[in-house]
Amino acid sequence: MKKQILVFPFVIIFFMPLFFLILQIINGIYENPKALEYFITNQFFSKFYNSFILSFGVSFASVCFALFSSFAFFSFNQLWQRHIFILLHLVLFSISPIIYLTSLTKLTWFSQLSVYAQSLSVLSLQLSPLSTIIFIFYFSRFNILSIKTAMMITTLRNTLKYIIIPQLYKPIISVFIILFMLTFIQEEVPSFLGYRTYAEEFLSRIVIMENIKEISFMTIPFVLMSFGTLIVLVNMVQNQVEFTNSLSCILFKYKNYSLFIFILLSLLVISLSLLLIIELINVDILELFIDNINSLKNSFLLSFFVGILGTVIAIIIYPYICKKSSKYIKILQIFPLLVYWLMPSSLSSLSLIELSIYLNEYNISIGYTLIIFAYLIKTLPIAIILLFIFSIGQSTVPFFKLYDVKTIFFFKYITIPLEWTKWFLITIILTIFSLNELSSTILLIPPGEETIIVKMYNLMHYGDFSSVAFLSLLQMCLILLLISAIGLLLRIKYDFTK
Repeated sequence: MKKQILVFPFVIIFFMPLFFLILQIINGIYENPKALEYFITNQFFSKFYNSFILSFGVSFASVCFALFSSFAFFSFNQLWQRHIFILLHLVLFSISPIIYLTSLTKLTWFSQLSVYAQSLSVLSLQLSPLSTIIFIFYFSRFNILSIKTAMMITTLRNTLKYIIIPQLYKPIISVFIILFMLTFIQEEVPSFLGYRTYAEEFLSRIVIMENIKEISFMTIPFVLMSFGTLIVLVNMVQNQVEFTNSLSCILFKYKNYSLFIFILLSLLVISLSLLLIIELINVDILELFIDNINSLKNSFLLSFFVGILGTVIAIIIYPYICKKSSKYIKILQIFPLLVYWLMPSSLSSLSLIELSIYLNEYNISIGYTLIIFAYLIKTLPIAIILLFIFSIGQSTVPFFKLYDVKTIFFFKYITIPLEWTKWFLITIILTIFSLNELSSTILLIPPGEETIIVKMYNLMHYGDFSSVAFLSLLQMCLILLLISAIGLLLRIKYDFTK
């Protein structure tokens, strides 16, 4: 009990930006309730409608692709094929939407599309791999016994109709809701393309530092929708989390069709790279590298530090959050941490900006501290969830407790050798997420400091596409190196497909 009390200060610090924001909203409503009339104006409904149709379109397109892609995963029987398939999706998801946008703007036909179609294309490319990974996780939990039994006594059609499809609706709805929210809070792509969404207007008002209290009112839909999404997802969570190879028994015949999706995704990565390389044919690459080496160093060191810090904090607090709890209770405890993940990055950054104003003190150290904090509240939930996934099925700790092994000895000689690859894997994933964090970095980075993603975004507005193409390739190379490390760790230690 005493150890669990130590977690409370962390919980207070973690949710402090959200608490501060809610207090600002309550205070603003108390002082000026007429400001709520903004939510019945044509301007609000117009932006909200644009956000809705974009989110619906991206979610629908991503879910449709992810269904075929996840089925393709289960048609592969070899572990190395599945590992490469997952790594390829991680590469596509890890590429920032700004990089997709940079590459696609080089295509004449893309420039002729409407801003809605351009936004839909870019965000679908980035979110479809994520939806595939989530579907693979869901489908790995299907009732394997019922599927195999049905296959022995009836046709494939009846098996799909009465066994598989009834188990599909919850994963589809859950993934659709997640993608809807992740698109609804997307700020950078609509902002660059000029597609007027609610999140884009929210970000633009923060950038010009409009009336803080008025901006606080604009966060109400984000807060309500995020909590509503979490409530719906929690209600859909099943208390069955053991991994199986369920769909393999009916999909192994379709391996040739699955190879088409694999080749298509590979060609997409190659095409994006070629479009960026073409832009650099007549450019002095060495000079560009020298000019941007500080930005590269800032990006990697800052993101890697956040990755290490996030992993360490997650390792420390996870046992206390989930101690002596059923798997379902663990899920209920972890889900609230996702509230920041379902909100715009600029929203938490706004709270930190207001906090720095309240403290009436700012310097480079405080600026970087605010950035690290903003990164952590976005990435820490991911680390907790990954630890939860990794812990499924593990029961070695109770065994060693029978022999009264000391905690320090157990951690040094048993836990570290068994778990270091998983911890390093989490660190790399958090590093990738931090590398692509744009809104928080733009709003909180100290004056005169830059990272690759921020410099890329600024240069796009100035029309310096050669430098943007080089920075995009630099970011992609860094991500590919990190994901190659993930592949090596998967091969050495861990198998997601069991």
